[in-house]
Amino acid sequence: MRNNNFYKVNYMQIEKQIVELSYQISFDDENLSSNVHSLKIANLILECANQIESIAKDLYFENGGKGARDKVFYDHDCLFKLLNDWKLQNRLVILTLNSSSITKKEFKYYMPFYHTLKNVLVTNSSGDKIKEKRPNYPWNKSYQALKHDYINSIEKHATLNNLLLISSMLYLLICYQNFSKIKMTKRKPELKNEESYVYSSELFSLEAINFATVESVLDFDTYNKYFQNKIENSVLITRYSDKSAKKISKNNGVKVATVIVSKMDPGKLTQFEEIEYETVLNKGQNIYDL
Repeated sequence: MRNNNFYKVNYMQIEKQIVELSYQISFDDENLSSNVHSLKIANLILECANQIESIAKDLYFENGGKGARDKVFYDHDCLFKLLNDWKLQNRLVILTLNSSSITKKEFKYYMPFYHTLKNVLVTNSSGDKIKEKRPNYPWNKSYQALKHDYINSIEKHATLNNLLLISSMLYLLICYQNFSKIKMTKRKPELKNEESYVYSSELFSLEAINFATVESVLDFDTYNKYFQNKIENSVLITRYSDKSAKKISKNNGVKVATVIVSKMDPGKLTQFEEIEYETVLNKGQNIYDL
């Protein structure tokens, strides 16, 4: 049986090297805007890409992908399927590196699945080669350049910004492969934003949204529309379980339960009923089906 933790272990080794690099090269707006480059950065980009290729294929087959592993392309087939099935284009990975001094949003917030389109040869269901439009990711362009023309591509493609962009893609894919639903039960009507689960490392954190509020259930359509962009950016969603959400909708809120703890007055404890909460991956699903 495959151990998916190997990817996470490998990622942590790569991340450690990136953090160490930040003490040798300043991670600031100027250096990320320029062509600051090195052999070290080039090699780290290639390491990230090797992991991305493998994880993309794993996720592809784990989620209904067809074909032989050595015949499908990690980008045109595998990432393309995940992008469409889970609506991943706007998922946000946030740079949280303490040793950086970055102020520009473009270098603090990464969308690894952002892309343009290009025509590529793909194999259709009949086995014929046809041209179709497929995503062209900026980080993949740099990876392909370094892979096929290493020496001549270093100055243009082995840059700090390209390294952070491709490592953010690796981090995001590892989350989608390894994260399991988190469940908890509390006697409180809703969760504050700071109580939501945070998926983070020394280098990155993932955008998340909290839908575990009574208002988000009772006025779901308005709430959902207002936070649509935030939902599309979020990798993780904290919400009520379906059971609790339906109960809140039916009762127009969370009931208060009175528990007798003593036969002598005032031996009563007033508290909220038990509510089930969970944090799940955002795969483009409806947050609530009420």
